[in-house]
Amino acid sequence: MENYTKWTEIPRMNIQSDRDAKVGEKICAFVINPATDEILENNLFIPDSDEINHYIWPKKFAEKINKTSSYICAGEMNENGNIEPLNSQYRNKLWKSNAKLTVYPTNCCLNCWKEGGGISSSGAIPPGMRIILSTKSKNYNLLYETLTFSSDSTTSTMYQWPYHLSVYINKNSLFLRSGEKNQETKLITPLKSSYRNKIWLPNGSNYTYDMKYEANDVLKSDAEKVFNNALATLTGVQPPSKTTVDQWLIGFSQGRFRDISYPSTNAGSNTAPLYKHLGRTRDIANYIYHNSVSEEDNLLYFCHRGTSFLYQSRL
Repeated sequence: MENYTKWTEIPRMNIQSDRDAKVGEKICAFVINPATDEILENNLFIPDSDEINHYIWPKKFAEKINKTSSYICAGEMNENGNIEPLNSQYRNKLWKSNAKLTVYPTNCCLNCWKEGGGISSSGAIPPGMRIILSTKSKNYNLLYETLTFSSDSTTSTMYQWPYHLSVYINKNSLFLRSGEKNQETKLITPLKSSYRNKIWLPNGSNYTYDMKYEANDVLKSDAEKVFNNALATLTGVQPPSKTTVDQWLIGFSQGRFRDISYPSTNAGSNTAPLYKHLGRTRDIANYIYHNSVSEEDNLLYFCHRGTSFLYQSRL
């Protein structure tokens, strides 16, 4: 590229390579307007099979930037002041025409990625569960990317879903990588692990991400059926009278009904007080369902329902 007097070198944002690229791998150089977080360009480069060598892909990426970008260029400035792409793992620098722009590449280089969180699994997820990963700018919360991973019967176990989610992210995301850094292969590698898959963001990036879980329509329908069945079981019997409920609540304190003899420490096999406590909170819930109560009383009754969990924790 011919000399352009306004080009400013971007420190520590070289096109860096420590490995061959993969065929079909998505490599970007994002150009961001920091005043709005708007992405002006992504300069997406997807190498062909003859462009993946760790010396070749940086030059081809730089050539692509120089051909298509309106804001940046890539290469090394020669003695004539011209910026030329090179077959090099590190010498292709990024240059910008406006000093205020934010620019960062998504290099095939482990040191160019910083940890941004992780994927933690405490157990299996239901087949059909959707995991939605949203990438957003930090300052203005602009949505950059949304990925939706759907589990099935082969990808939903405790160790499988973090692995398959990571594979999905690496295949589809322009912004994120997932897995564990492998110093031998120089790849961010998905693992069948409940805790070792980290989320990685490129150095210099201006965004973050969030992850949420969403049931599909079938799961929602099943959950609704369970709820309706439970509600029918709860409310299908005659509720206690207001006099009875008021009597139960006399002296109620610190999660305990006055007339139930609670064990002082570990209950062991003495579960009778627990079932009496749970049955009573169930009956109070049934009473609330069938009767209009004041807001103040309503809050009080729901507090009583929640105390069952306190008692369970003592057993």
